[in-house]
Amino acid sequence: MYQVKVDDEVWERLKRLAIPFEDHEPNDVLRRVLGLKRSEQAKHVQNIETRLTRKGLGKLRREEYISELEHQGLSVKLVNSVWGSLADGSWVAIPFAQEWRRDRWFLGLPEKDLREKGRVFIVLLCQYPSGSTFDIVIPPDVVTSLVGRLSKSKGQVKFNLRKLRNRYLLVIPSSEPLDVSDYLRSRSLLGKKS
Repeated sequence: MYQVKVDDEVWERLKRLAIPFEDHEPNDVLRRVLGLKRSEQAKHVQNIETRLTRKGLGKLRREEYISELEHQGLSVKLVNSVWGSLADGSWVAIPFAQEWRRDRWFLGLPEKDLREKGRVFIVLLCQYPSGSTFDIVIPPDVVTSLVGRLSKSKGQVKFNLRKLRNRYLLVIPSSEPLDVSDYLRSRSLLGKKS
């Protein structure tokens, strides 16, 4: 994240300006507080994002995603760059990937972490070249059945996600792809007991 130093008086003014927008999306609040037009805001955000490394962009997208979850009443506390815990103590991994080829994303998680943590949720957080993102929330029972069947490389379990027409498929070596379309934006699963 970028840090901007402001004096106490300016900070208090900004907080007062933001109060009426507390239930709005963070980018809308930023745009309104700074008085930016939507097109100016998009250029400003795009300039910041082009300067970020892939890892930095992943961190930014995870933070935005967790903020969205909080607006929906779901709590995720990040423990490290990819792993977090839910309100009930369950583990959740949030790997991030930009589109690799048209409608394809490759994401990875350390196999060791997956095995040690046992039952976990996995949120595949994917970004299109336009900057828009979507998430696939895979529940623990499906994760457990998948881990041994997915490709592995350099200690990582690889998630090869492909969009075919309006379906999202996880490619599984030597097997039929697994249709995970039903888990698209299924954030409510994160609020259920595993």
